[in-house]
Amino acid sequence: MGCYLAAARRGIRSQTGWLRGKSEGSTMKRPVVSALQWRIEEACLNAWPALREVLLDGWLLRFSEGLTRRANSANALAPVGSPALTKCQCLYRRLGLPTIFRVLSFADPAIDQQLAKAGYTSEGESCVLYGKSTS
Repeated sequence: MGCYLAAARRGIRSQTGWLRGKSEGSTMKRPVVSALQWRIEEACLNAWPALREVLLDGWLLRFSEGLTRRANSANALAPVGSPALTKCQCLYRRLGLPTIFRVLSFADPAIDQQLAKAGYTSEGESCVLYGKSTS
């Protein structure tokens, strides 16, 4: 079977850049969140592990050495509200890392608004594909 684009498209927001790749005023509709979307997100987090992880208010904060954003970012674990910015920033600063938030395309738009007000900007996007396995 062919691959299907999962609604788990995601982007990252940091004060130096990386978020959902939508421009302000986009008319794209957000997809309905499904259990499959969260299973895909969980599989992606497990496939690219971080050296250290901290749970904070429904967010998984991931810390690793090196430059990879996926293993050095704050990630929502469920349909949660906006992150506790000051707490997140303190933890990343303590480890000498930039504070980066991965924002799922099906996340509450208020998260983007809070991050934008705090000076975070869009830097990039990643896209997850999935399909049925033949084995």
